[in-house]
Amino acid sequence: MSRLLPFLVALLLLPRSARADDTHYQTFLIGERALGMGGAATGVGSEASAVFYNPGGLALTRDNGFSGNLSINAYDRRDIDQGYGSPLGVRDLTATSRPAVPVFASGVAKFGRRDADGVRPHAFAFTTLTPVQRSLRMTADLADGGVADTLRIDQDSRALYLGPSLSFRLPRRVGFGMSLFLVTQRFRHAEDQVVVTEGEGDPSTGVFTNNTLFVRESLLSRTTRHLVARLGVTWQPAPRWRLGLMVQPPGSELTGEASIRERISFADLLSDPATALLLFDDQRGLDANAPIPFELRVGASVQATEDTLLALDVSVHGPRGSAGDRYRTYGAPSPDPVTGNTPLPGLFVEEDAYRTAEVNLSVGFEQVIRDAVPLRVGFFTDRSAAPAISGPTDVFQAAQVDRYGATFTLGWLAGGFELSVGAAALFGRGTGLRVNPDAGGAVPETYLPTDVRDRTVYFFVSGYKRAAQVLGRQAWNTVRDRRRNPTPETETPPEEEAPAPEDEATPTAGDGE
Repeated sequence: MSRLLPFLVALLLLPRSARADDTHYQTFLIGERALGMGGAATGVGSEASAVFYNPGGLALTRDNGFSGNLSINAYDRRDIDQGYGSPLGVRDLTATSRPAVPVFASGVAKFGRRDADGVRPHAFAFTTLTPVQRSLRMTADLADGGVADTLRIDQDSRALYLGPSLSFRLPRRVGFGMSLFLVTQRFRHAEDQVVVTEGEGDPSTGVFTNNTLFVRESLLSRTTRHLVARLGVTWQPAPRWRLGLMVQPPGSELTGEASIRERISFADLLSDPATALLLFDDQRGLDANAPIPFELRVGASVQATEDTLLALDVSVHGPRGSAGDRYRTYGAPSPDPVTGNTPLPGLFVEEDAYRTAEVNLSVGFEQVIRDAVPLRVGFFTDRSAAPAISGPTDVFQAAQVDRYGATFTLGWLAGGFELSVGAAALFGRGTGLRVNPDAGGAVPETYLPTDVRDRTVYFFVSGYKRAAQVLGRQAWNTVRDRRRNPTPETETPPEEEAPAPEDEATPTAGDGE
């Protein structure tokens, strides 16, 4: 245990802080077509996911409807080479995911006088979506000469978007739109570390002697709320072409609050006299920052044939802070007035952060087979906005891992309803930081560069119901008839099937439904 004491003291005294992996922008895709086409949706825009990718495209949808998708994070893993180390040795850190289910749901209502093509020109939508939802767990176990060191990390991050969208179609096939979202970001990072020596046990009493124990438990919770506007325009210069542009200014922060809890226990029965120490701090109401950057998306799509669609997107996310102007992810806690201890949230975290500007690309292909089976394939990048890691450091920062992904979906079109199932896979490799086992010794820095690998696979089910208005009419007719004939003895007239509106034809690749 004596070999570990300088190491533990060094870790307790050096800077530590917390931040989720907020460095990627295209990990989880949403929407019917966007899911299958790698997020290439800004220049397509004729489905409910336009509320996110390009609100101007909502006005080009043909009918009322409801769209939703459910993703299941089947495999999410991050490997950090020799991620944790102490005088007992080093171990790789492997972060594996716990169940996470990102959700997208949006209802679209068309309004306005029907145009010559029979389509109402304007649209209103209300949406809820979670483009970020990740739960990771890392563990490391070291043992040498009767001394054991165990580290466990649990990290959860989530972003919830909730709000309305409004879109207007002008002559010459131009659509303008805006989405206004209340964005709630929640983050939780918990670390537990236990270092213990095996003492000599007395079987008659069950008491262990000559042992030592060190326990550190820390927890950071952070919640921020922003108001985010996404403005979009879609232009159809020719029947087969669509161009799209979406601009999102930086998010306007409404609230931000964090809390830190830390408990440290230490007992040494090898010393004479035996010593013990207990520190407990719980500080709430700290400031919190999780900025939402500027975003620009440009996209184009072309209907190559009646059943074939090609799409391309380029997205740009602006920087957050800079190397010389970092932002604090949470407010500085105060030292305890009795013990003088300042609570800190963990080893694998950031206190002062900044993010670089990043560009991503999405390419998508759609083929509708026999007017009933849409097949979609997409490729996309998910590059990291984390700054480069150059060498040993005392300050933890997020790993820089560029990811590349592919998507595939297969669907079914029938009666104004589309159902698709598919999968997305992402792979990436980059540089992160690992704990220096010689911290405080020959190499004083707390962290050293190391290789990091990411692999993510998730499955999804997505559906869009163009016939929602028909079902609504049928439900209303049923309620109306029951009100007119409230007694059981009265025979209810047979329900009339609501006629399909003139624009309720089975969708094709051209109309985007």
